[in-house]
Amino acid sequence: MGCHTNPTTTASKSEFLRIFRMSHDFTALVPPLEEVSALELLQETRERLKEHIAAVVQRLSTIQQVFPCSIRDKLNDEAWVTEQLRETEERSAAAELQRTTLLTMLSSMIGGLNHVNSDISH
Repeated sequence: MGCHTNPTTTASKSEFLRIFRMSHDFTALVPPLEEVSALELLQETRERLKEHIAAVVQRLSTIQQVFPCSIRDKLNDEAWVTEQLRETEERSAAAELQRTTLLTMLSSMIGGLNHVNSDISH
């Protein structure tokens, strides 16, 4: 009897070991370290996402309270829109009057300076 292995016996032993490992697989009860880390990572990511979502909801709430979003509901009110247009036209007319007045004053000052300069040079 030499030192020779029977292929059937080897296959049977490996099959036996495979079945034994499957039937006594306690790792199914305790997740491997990698899975625990992945689970913890997912939980941390979930918490960060929850915090981010809460921050976005808060930001949207703040944005809705600031112009122009704050007037969204009023845009359907024709009287309010007409009043806003009237007030804007009044402010625009007042700004145009002020611009014309300032241009007239500037022109007058420049004309006065030109007159003074011409007197000095003669």
